[in-house]
Amino acid sequence: EIFLDEDPVDGKYYHLGYNTRGSVFESRVDPTGTVAGAAGWRSDSRARTVINAKQNWTAEIAIPWQNVAGGSVVAGKKWRLNVCRNRWTAKDRVEYTNWSVCGGGFHTPARFGKMTFSEVGR
Repeated sequence: EIFLDEDPVDGKYYHLGYNTRGSVFESRVDPTGTVAGAAGWRSDSRARTVINAKQNWTAEIAIPWQNVAGGSVVAGKKWRLNVCRNRWTAKDRVEYTNWSVCGGGFHTPARFGKMTFSEVGR
C-alpha cells in the first residue's frame, strides 16, 4: 500500500493498494466530506508484479502524478509518504510492516514520512 499526502493538516490523503496479481485499489480519503468526487477518484496507476519460485514477489508501480497532484510535480515540493505491507503468515495471523511507523494503523497522515521531489535526472 502507498499513502500520499500533500497537506497532512487537512486530513485528506491518497491510498493506493496493490497485490501480487497486479490488482489496483485507489482511494482519495476525505474525512471532511468536502472534496467533490472523492469517492470516485482514480489515479489510473498501474502495477506489474513478478512472483519467483521462492514465493517472493516484486512490484513495479507507475503513478501518473498529473492525476494525483493535479499538475506536474515541482522540484523542492514536499509531500508525506508511507509505504506499507500486510501479509498472512499463518491462519489468522497477519504481519504488518511499514516504512514510516504510524503507531496503531497505516491511516495516520501526520505520521507519514516526508519526501521531497527532485529534478528529473538528479
